[in-house]
Amino acid sequence: MNRDRKLYILGVGHSTPLTIELAQDCGYEVAGLYHFQEGRTGMLNYGIPIVGTHEELFRLDSLKGKQFALSMGNNEVRQSLAEKILSMGGALPNLIHPSAHVARSCELGVGVCVDSYAVLQPNTKIGNNTILRHHVLICHNSQVGNHSFIAAHTIVGAYLTLEDNLFMGLGSIAISDKVHSIGHHAVIGAGAVLTKPVVPYAVMAGNPAKCLRSLAIH
Repeated sequence: MNRDRKLYILGVGHSTPLTIELAQDCGYEVAGLYHFQEGRTGMLNYGIPIVGTHEELFRLDSLKGKQFALSMGNNEVRQSLAEKILSMGGALPNLIHPSAHVARSCELGVGVCVDSYAVLQPNTKIGNNTILRHHVLICHNSQVGNHSFIAAHTIVGAYLTLEDNLFMGLGSIAISDKVHSIGHHAVIGAGAVLTKPVVPYAVMAGNPAKCLRSLAIH
């Protein structure tokens, strides 16, 4: 096995097969999975062995020379794990599916996952540890913050700023010239059509989207 293409995945759940196949399609050999629960080491998940727990991994002196991907959809959990991996010298390579189109002028952070047929137009910027699923379109001159999750078939219009820890559900749309920003930790429901800026922690749904509640802790 080429050590430069050897990769471990943290997280064993619903999104695990997507991350496994994305990594494999990018030419990586998935050497093993790490799970948060004890008692599953040695089991196979989608043909890949569970080699240990998160706790066991982080008890190592260093992760230098090892590469990882994170499969969980929870942004806060993914952020915590990414920060631990990087602080211990591990690497989070970008996984860009061969069918995705990433413009030459696009800027990517670390640990970015771009799934099949996603399109990142010129002058876009994607933050660290952010996941863009299948057929996502990020239009020109827009940026997506760190530790965000953009579900399949989502469209982000031009000249928008999406802040950190954002979740956008399946097929949601943020319209150019109507939405200049979506605040951090906002949750956009599946199929929602955004026609105005979104404040941090807002939960938005509908067409046109309305705020259902706030997740902010007062």
